[in-house]
Amino acid sequence: MHESNQTNGLIMLEWISSAFVHLTPRHPPQVEAYPKMSDEEILLNELSSTMSSLLEDPHSMALHKTHISLNERTGMDLDGARRLCAQYLAAPEDVWSGILKRSLENVEESSMESVLEDFVTAEGDYLSIPMLKMHAEFLVGLSASSALSDEEVGERLHSVMDISEMDMERGQVVWDVIRDWEVERIERTNPCVISYRLPPFANSLH
Repeated sequence: MHESNQTNGLIMLEWISSAFVHLTPRHPPQVEAYPKMSDEEILLNELSSTMSSLLEDPHSMALHKTHISLNERTGMDLDGARRLCAQYLAAPEDVWSGILKRSLENVEESSMESVLEDFVTAEGDYLSIPMLKMHAEFLVGLSASSALSDEEVGERLHSVMDISEMDMERGQVVWDVIRDWEVERIERTNPCVISYRLPPFANSLH
């Protein structure tokens, strides 16, 4: 009886094995894996998602920072991303610094007013002595190229100086730019005026 049960068991195993062989295809179909996205595609998807989120919440600084970072990493519209941030929020210094440097790199006579407007808007968002110095130097350059009259440059420079006085400790560098321009202007328009600067031979008097 025991041997008979073993025999029946072997017969059953052979039958199951045989049936499994017939049921299992010799070459199972290959399942195509979902194509892996490149790093660039992942970043572009993140950028698209962030832009959609900004449409719903344009006053989120966190979203704007992400938007700016993704535009920089993908080589997309970095300047546009920075300006979008400045449009909705009081943009931080690093955002305005990027906007102004970009504007100054591409400044033309036709875009001069827009650059000046950028400076004024930025100065309304935060106090930055380096930016005020940059603004003053830009105005001095406009005077040298005769793009603006000395009178208009003088008025704008004094407005810049008024803002710099809010930081008396560091604002001196802005005043130095304005003072040098004022002295140069006086010497240029009034050749006979006596300058406070020492003449070249002054050291020989000691």
